[in-house]
Amino acid sequence: MKLFNFDPNIKIVENDEINLINLFKVIWGGRWFIILTTVVGSLLVLTYTYTLTPLYKSEISLYPVLSSSKPAGLSRLQGLAASFGYDFGSTETNFNIPDVVNSRRIKLAIINHDWYFSDIEDTISLLEYWHKDDKPGLFSRVFSIKETDPQRQRLKWEERALKKINDRITVSESKKTGLITVSVLSEEPRLSKEIVVFIADALIKYINQVQLKQASENRQFIEDRIKEVETQLQESEETLKRFREDNRSIKDSPELQLELERLMRDVEVNQQVYITLKQQYEIARIEEVKEAPVVNVLDEGREAVEKDWPNRIIAVVFNIFLCIIITLISTIVIFKGQSKY
Repeated sequence: MKLFNFDPNIKIVENDEINLINLFKVIWGGRWFIILTTVVGSLLVLTYTYTLTPLYKSEISLYPVLSSSKPAGLSRLQGLAASFGYDFGSTETNFNIPDVVNSRRIKLAIINHDWYFSDIEDTISLLEYWHKDDKPGLFSRVFSIKETDPQRQRLKWEERALKKINDRITVSESKKTGLITVSVLSEEPRLSKEIVVFIADALIKYINQVQLKQASENRQFIEDRIKEVETQLQESEETLKRFREDNRSIKDSPELQLELERLMRDVEVNQQVYITLKQQYEIARIEEVKEAPVVNVLDEGREAVEKDWPNRIIAVVFNIFLCIIITLISTIVIFKGQSKY
């Protein structure tokens, strides 16, 4: 069986045009080369996919809570406080969920968390699991290069593990509905499920911590302002008291009446600010201790029934397509080398 059986007298291009019949004859003459190369390549790809560690997918879908309900009267109180020049802000924060999931903080927590692996029947971190069989490369063995600093070695492991977990986690967000889907690939179906649940819990915990910090800072600010306004109120009340004691008869003095009205107005304004701050302070204390939801879990993570990667059918089909393209081009090039024209 000859790999190539060309008629050297035929021409592919005639009169500056490709002769499709002759082109087909050339391809037919190299059919065994094309078939053999495609079959061998497909068998090699198929064999290679069996050497890869299968990965299983689990995913969870979330709806972000963009705004939480405020206690009754909170908006009115904030508006009233603003009219006196006090802006207490808000303890609500809109987080970009995909950014938080893709953060280094979350991924470091994942790779350093202890997980159960059925193949070793033990509970260890992903960092240890992925590097338990690490061996020095050929270059390191030849030149006796060995990392002696344990901390530096761990940092190298972490960087490699972060790259790997980055490839294993996918976050997508629907522009129309806002639905966020987090999917994880890992060596075991149960592990994938546990990681997506861990991500959701870590996400909620982190956002709650940030909101709690903001609520605490807001409460502390109001508490400090109460002390200042209370002092101002006491001073204005004392000033009004002394004025009344020193001026018991002011009916015949428009100037003293105007001064009295001004002092009474100062006391009234300080009282209103003080009352507003006290009400705001009680609301801030409630905001500090309440647990507001940040995301709603729509679909919980589930254990995969079948592996998600590698997909042998897609790999083989892609390889067949690639081999055919390459061998077709190679056949034409080889024919050109043997042709008389």
